[in-house]
Amino acid sequence: MQLQRSLPDVKRRGLGLVAISYDSTTTLKAFSDARGITYPLLSDTGSTVIGRYKILNEQAEGRTAGIPHPGTFVIDARARV
Repeated sequence: MQLQRSLPDVKRRGLGLVAISYDSTTTLKAFSDARGITYPLLSDTGSTVIGRYKILNEQAEGRTAGIPHPGTFVIDARARV
C-alpha cells in the first residue's frame, strides 16, 4: 500500500512505478483489484527476471520457490539500474 500512496509523488517527478512478482497474471489481477493498486504488476512466473537481478531467494521451497528477496530498483529510460 505504501507504493500506491507514493504514486502521485512519483508521477509528479516524471517517473513511473511497476512491481514484479513470481505470481500469475490472474493472481496479480485479483491482488491489485482487492487493494486498489493502479500501477502495473508484472508477472515473472518462471522468475527469469528475478534471477537476472540476482534477488532470487534460493532458500525458498515448495509454494514459495521462485520468490524474490524484497528490493527496490530505479531504472532509467535506457533500462540501466
